[in-house]
Amino acid sequence: MAEFDHWLYGVIPGTGYTTRAVSKGLDAGLYDQYLRGHYTPIRGAIAQSYDEPIDLHMIHPVRGAREVLLSRITRGPADEAGRPTFANHTVVARTDLLKSGRLTLETVFHAMGEFERKSPDVQGEMAVLAVPVRPEDAERPPFGQGIHRHLTFPAIETLATRIMSDPTSRTLLLCRNTTLTAAVRQVPDLASAR
Repeated sequence: MAEFDHWLYGVIPGTGYTTRAVSKGLDAGLYDQYLRGHYTPIRGAIAQSYDEPIDLHMIHPVRGAREVLLSRITRGPADEAGRPTFANHTVVARTDLLKSGRLTLETVFHAMGEFERKSPDVQGEMAVLAVPVRPEDAERPPFGQGIHRHLTFPAIETLATRIMSDPTSRTLLLCRNTTLTAAVRQVPDLASAR
């Protein structure tokens, strides 16, 4: 098992949007600079309605390349007036485990969902997020497994050119009309291509 720090941001009835819970000893404010200016792609109509679910996954690079921030954005509890809200669960994950293939983004996002399901009302200090990893001697999953089905060659070429010209650039990759599993799997393939 790998243990990662994490925090939950969302509505506390009577208070509003705030950091609801954080791993013991983590100063989530240290990561603000990496999240500032990131657009959360939720249409206002969806955020203000209970009709459609919210389940977004975002990946935020952190300078130094030893960590990556993984955010899972879901429907939050209603506020004090009964209005719909959203919640953001962010994990500080180690990139060495992702690059080695011992850990997948899908596994991390699944662990986040399980934590939210088991502790929907957590506030204040919380335990680190435990995520299962593959054994070191397990066979590494194949590189680029099916990425061609989800991105066109021109899109891959554009991303590669941007990464090579400015390694610190940011790119928002929206995966429309793609299954969640397929969308989650393509990001490590892109990151490994560096």
